Amino acid sequence: MPRIFGIRALQWTALALLLSVLLLAAVLYAASAVLALQTPDLLEVGEPWLVSAAWQPLEGGSIYNPVNAPPFLHHNYTPLGAVMQWPLLLLTGPSFLPGRVLTIGATCLLALMIAMFVRRQGGSRSAAVVAATLLFTTSLQHPWMLVGRVDMLALLFSFAAFLVGTNERRGFGSAVLFLCLALAAWATKQTAVAGPLAALLCLFWRGARTRALVLSLLWIATVLGLAALLTWSTNGQFWKHVVGFNARHTRDGFGGDGLSTVQLLQAPGIALLALLLLPLLLRRTSAGGVWWLYAASAGAVAALGLSKSGSHVHHLLEVCTVLSVVAALGFDVALLRLRAPDAQFVAPQRSSVLRGWTFVAVLLLAAVGGLWGLQQGSWQKLKHLHWLSTRTDLVPAEVRAVLRDTPRPVLLCSKLGSLAVEAGRAPWLDMADFRRLEVLGVFQPDRDLVPLLEHKRFGLIGMPDFAPGDAAAELFDPRRFAGFEAALYEHYLPMLDEATGARLRLDDPKSRRSGTFWRPKS
Repeated sequence: MPRIFGIRALQWTALALLLSVLLLAAVLYAASAVLALQTPDLLEVGEPWLVSAAWQPLEGGSIYNPVNAPPFLHHNYTPLGAVMQWPLLLLTGPSFLPGRVLTIGATCLLALMIAMFVRRQGGSRSAAVVAATLLFTTSLQHPWMLVGRVDMLALLFSFAAFLVGTNERRGFGSAVLFLCLALAAWATKQTAVAGPLAALLCLFWRGARTRALVLSLLWIATVLGLAALLTWSTNGQFWKHVVGFNARHTRDGFGGDGLSTVQLLQAPGIALLALLLLPLLLRRTSAGGVWWLYAASAGAVAALGLSKSGSHVHHLLEVCTVLSVVAALGFDVALLRLRAPDAQFVAPQRSSVLRGWTFVAVLLLAAVGGLWGLQQGSWQKLKHLHWLSTRTDLVPAEVRAVLRDTPRPVLLCSKLGSLAVEAGRAPWLDMADFRRLEVLGVFQPDRDLVPLLEHKRFGLIGMPDFAPGDAAAELFDPRRFAGFEAALYEHYLPMLDEATGARLRLDDPKSRRSGTFWRPKS
């Protein structure tokens, strides 16, 4: 049969361009990861408080301390992510490094696991590259794969549980491994249940109903048993932190705080959304139904997370990961057709020609969308990380000296809390969480916090700056606590520059980390 001149060349050119973009995404992520591990600075507002929660047991405290008692921490998550930081924390002291090592390591293992799965399914090397690297092309998800949070580690366990649970081998060993991975996912992040849940639904769907029922009961029993043990060992505080306070957060409807519909659509990235057209157009992928079920389970869990006050697009990480596999499987079917001697994509029939040009258009859209995502995400983050690693230290030397020498705890509010971690200290009081806890009535600043100022418990207090009318002040300004500002003025003095007599300030607007510092009156 005659060929349509030029379309095959266009298809291979578009394919080469897409794979180049994806490999570039992997390189940019690797470069960002190296810089993220080297910088002591804050990358995400929640990092300091996760470091502090992980550090507390190493100083004789608890991850789940009562929220109305020092060090005023509300740990939102189950404990495994914090526990896994302990070996490195013993070497580094309070530091961002251990959490970032876990996040970056989990991300790399997840990408490798996805690539190996696609290859073992009979997929091509190109499909394996697509599956493993698509997630790196999204601008909104990219930063969450670098910061010291629990999301990627929980996702790794959840995804692995799904792969083991849906494996054709159904012996005792695979059942034990599935339960261990499912429990590890939940023990890292209490909402990391989509992978195990989807695996059990798949077993039921395939007719292995007895096995599905037994594994479901064992999974529920182990989760409830661990939850009961943690609740008992912490005098009920585990349940309050992980379930009670979280369940009472303000609900904002689907989308979370400040997330527009456009941002939610951007969360998967244009490259992923474009390549998802392939399995939809081809109407089949290898084991596609199983993965669509996983995507639906992950989407349901993400919807619950996105309805919580303070939520962001990291709740969609598992959805995007699963859809990356779906897209890669569809891509592989299309690629097999392209490689066939009588490739349908280049045959002269009108429908085949249309499919051929559609394939070119999808690949080009994915490549261009991926480049846009890299520019908005990976490249911008890489430039920011490089700037952090080369910039001049803006923190006044006098403040660094106090952080180093004072034997008393320090109270550095909002993003200034990162200064404590940089100095090897555990920060106190995550303002955003405790403003919410104040609304719930479980934290009363005039009773729990203000007396500590009156007794000059803190060797240093850092007060963040907010412009008039800044909405962020409602959650992040300690002056909003009843009695706080009056106690500060009565018992503390602002630190002054000895040369000029002006107040010592940290002016760091690019990192949104600016403020003044106060010392106890003598």
